[in-house]
Amino acid sequence: AHSAYWTIDAVPGGVTVTDDSGNGVSGTTNGSPVSVVGVSSAAYTFDNVNDHFSFTTIIILSDTPCVFEAFVIPSTPTSTGHEKRMIVIGEASAPVSDFTFYQLYVDSFTQQASVFIGSGTTSEVENATGMTLSSGPRLDDGEFHYIAFAKRGDAGSQIELYVDDGMVANGVISGNFAISENTNFTAVGAQAADNRFFGDIDEIGIITSNIPSREEMKERAVRFLARGFSYGMNTTRRMIPTRSGSASVR
Repeated sequence: AHSAYWTIDAVPGGVTVTDDSGNGVSGTTNGSPVSVVGVSSAAYTFDNVNDHFSFTTIIILSDTPCVFEAFVIPSTPTSTGHEKRMIVIGEASAPVSDFTFYQLYVDSFTQQASVFIGSGTTSEVENATGMTLSSGPRLDDGEFHYIAFAKRGDAGSQIELYVDDGMVANGVISGNFAISENTNFTAVGAQAADNRFFGDIDEIGIITSNIPSREEMKERAVRFLARGFSYGMNTTRRMIPTRSGSASVR
């Protein structure tokens, strides 16, 4: 079950981002994200400038298994010197000297799905220590793509990166990267004041119990698309083509 889940179907503009998991992890829009057609209903477009969601309620990631997931249509920023990481959803805590980061993001240069789990200062997050996985096809093709990572245990655990209906990278992380209760923050579309996302985000979730198996992770994109059909999804928007050739919209 999701610890937090945001369908983000509400109208944007200074409104509450409702947590549809029922766990009360609701947030607020910042900037001026634009509502567009999404996977099942609406999605948000983020401008790579100041659009993001902020949350006062947090998710506790005490170095336990978890999944971060979302559907995205990223774009390449037009500004020069833009940041490498376009955060889809991030969680972080601030110990005495360093931050601990859990980040699901799109690489703004390669346009590949990516995950980072590790620690470092907020000003040097690009050089922080930990594990980074970045792989799969370019995602800037105007279609929604399912991206996710799964962390399957504590220190020394397997990290897996998924795109659409397949795992594209995996590795073993060493070290204890725990998120404490009182000093962390969750954000969608940015982390702190940096790493802004450019493009569309929809159907965002964090799972911290009953983690899906590898096979279940591979099937999640197809199930999301089926849910979209049941909600009367606008089929003029192209959706992801799955490797099996099923559940796609052209």
